[in-house]
Amino acid sequence: MTRARALSLAVLAVHWTGSLLAWLRLPHAHSAGGWLHTEELAAGQIGLVSWFIVPVVSLLLVLGLWAVGRRLAQKPLFMGLRSKGRFRRLPERDRSAVLAELQEGLELAALPVVLIFLLVQVGMYQVLTGGSSLPWTLGGLALSLLAFSILPIYLGRRMDRAVERRWERHSEGWVGG
Repeated sequence: MTRARALSLAVLAVHWTGSLLAWLRLPHAHSAGGWLHTEELAAGQIGLVSWFIVPVVSLLLVLGLWAVGRRLAQKPLFMGLRSKGRFRRLPERDRSAVLAELQEGLELAALPVVLIFLLVQVGMYQVLTGGSSLPWTLGGLALSLLAFSILPIYLGRRMDRAVERRWERHSEGWVGG
């Protein structure tokens, strides 16, 4: 398991644990009528489905990113690399190493997704307990803008560098042999 995946799983565990503990602290959590409502019940109350949809969506998005990473490892022709021609000419073991880096990069991209949804959940809790969601909403928005404007550039450059490193090693070995 990569560090990025382990970190994402740890934050997911914190999110799910925190969501459960927060749900149990909400006023309606022990009343029979509040558990299964899907709409907002009253000030400070929320139904079970409405509360837990946030960590469920977070989990599904993370699993989706990991699945995309595995899929790209199986069908690398879908990648948008500047050095795709060199990638195709690399030996299989070098292509596998590059694809492993791509998969790790996508696992890293799952971390801001989890953090954004965690901030949304904290904001929901703040509103339901009479607080303000503004700092949490702004934090989630800032993280979204930052992460999803930087991550695609970072992943593309990381992949191109990995291909170029492998290409240089391959070319040196090929020329020398």
